[in-house]
Amino acid sequence: MYRKSIKQTAMIEILKLSIQENNGQKMIGVRYQKDGQAQPFVIFHYSDLDSPTGNIELKDAVKNYLGVS
Repeated sequence: MYRKSIKQTAMIEILKLSIQENNGQKMIGVRYQKDGQAQPFVIFHYSDLDSPTGNIELKDAVKNYLGVS
């Protein structure tokens, strides 16, 4: 028997996004759905968008939403 590995990508939909400044640092707050399921509200530093760690799929979705590369 032969199995083929297929990489599936999650569908992330940004429901609400806010950018606020806190003590001189920009913070991003995101409410989103992943594959149609609501996910917990997430807050992270704006500078973390370029970090190779954490939820990369979410960071890519946020960058696309904001129109930054």
